[in-house]
Amino acid sequence: MIMMYSGSMQHGIYVTAGEKERHTLLSLMATRLPRNQIILGKLLYIFCMGVIAALLNLLSMGLSMASLSGGSTSSLQAISAVVSPVTLGLTFLIMIPLGLFFANFILLMGIQARNTIEAGTAITPGIFLVVFLGVFTMAPGVDKMAFLSYVPVVNVCLALRKMFSQQPNWFEYAIAFTMTVGLAGLMTLVSTRLLNREKALFKM
Repeated sequence: MIMMYSGSMQHGIYVTAGEKERHTLLSLMATRLPRNQIILGKLLYIFCMGVIAALLNLLSMGLSMASLSGGSTSSLQAISAVVSPVTLGLTFLIMIPLGLFFANFILLMGIQARNTIEAGTAITPGIFLVVFLGVFTMAPGVDKMAFLSYVPVVNVCLALRKMFSQQPNWFEYAIAFTMTVGLAGLMTLVSTRLLNREKALFKM
């Protein structure tokens, strides 16, 4: 999740506040392209960069664990569970809507910032929030708090924790996936409408 957010962040700042500083946003808006398409194009670019970062992270983790062929039988079983294509595939699947949510947040903050410094100041704290949530969900006893399965982003962390600890809860995974898809869709709708306004796009 950290890799996905940080992978999206720099590219998001570049195509939002960075374009304001380079004075290319006005030229882009002067084209015949509908404004919604421009906004969605930027969103797709930020989202793809985050997904690529997450995918590379998962692949490197899988290859690193797979190379640890030596060791006891119990450790090999644990490694094989982590390297399992099913585990990695389900992790990547739930990361897709989460990445779209991150991309929307980055786009929304970046396009409304006056410059790249302001955009970085607004977007960077998100990394600390992601780290905090990851650490919080690793604490003992947290997985027994049933209500956390309905808290956005936290439920993704918990679902992944149980999956990698070989104790998957498919009901909680389904809840986390469904909520994240809904949240990403809602965020896309909100950010598209907000960024259609002149005040948001050309704030200087």
